[in-house]
Amino acid sequence: MNDKRRQALMIGASVIAGSFIAAQSRTISGLSVALDNWIVAAFLSFSSGTLIIGAILLFSRRHRARVKPLLADLRSGSFPVWGLLGGVFGGFFVMMQGFVAAAIGVALFSVGVVAGQAMAALIIDNFGLLSMTKRQVTLARLLGLVLTFSGLVITADLGSYSFTPLILLAVLAGAGTGVQQALNGRIRATSGSPVLATLINFVAGTLLIALALLISGHVQVASFPTNPLLYLGGAMGVTFIFLQVVVVQHIGTLALGISMLFGQLCGSLLLDLVIPVSDRSVTSATLIGILLALVGASVLALRR
Repeated sequence: MNDKRRQALMIGASVIAGSFIAAQSRTISGLSVALDNWIVAAFLSFSSGTLIIGAILLFSRRHRARVKPLLADLRSGSFPVWGLLGGVFGGFFVMMQGFVAAAIGVALFSVGVVAGQAMAALIIDNFGLLSMTKRQVTLARLLGLVLTFSGLVITADLGSYSFTPLILLAVLAGAGTGVQQALNGRIRATSGSPVLATLINFVAGTLLIALALLISGHVQVASFPTNPLLYLGGAMGVTFIFLQVVVVQHIGTLALGISMLFGQLCGSLLLDLVIPVSDRSVTSATLIGILLALVGASVLALRR
């Protein structure tokens, strides 16, 4: 296979990975509605992902061998303990998928997440946080952020719907994923194992959701749905993280980010059209807002 065909294949895989993020939001929000319990839905999704990636690590000698060196780095202090907490933000994101996406729809939730990711990327880059390379804020990047948030406002279609603060939770969840990616990247770079980094991510997220479940005491569910597709959220999470790790080596972070963004926004739009989970319908404002968010986030990525 020549380089151009390989690159096209990898970009296609990136778009699919982005669509899996939207599909996961639809799956978990659907499970949340069926269970009438968004925390249990999030727990089932994240814990199943933990079991899947844990089994992969268990049967892979090469990746198991990276556990001891990482533990040694933690004991010596060369790798900070807080660097293991990226999954906490992932756990929060999954809870918001069950709580927020079920209420406002996958498309609006996805645009809110993209806006949050853009904001987090700008802040992390500008101050060089979490050991990331420091990059000065430019006029073009500020324009990209404005376009992205304009897309969020237009997608919300506040002329037809009353404002809901749940949109802000979607933005916060998106900002958290930016931090999550940076922290998980540090684990991957230190351990040399994307599988181990993914497992640590899922374990931290599962513990957060379990704690939220314990504090709330909200463990009762209406009934467990029989549709097996509603239980695939964890598998989807493992899939798109794995695709990210594989593809980035071939096409770089820029092409990966834009391709995944395209897949996420287009996938969320398609899901809201075909199998909506909320009463918020897809309008012309939704289409325009998604396009603006895509352009704005692409400008941000191009200037990183």
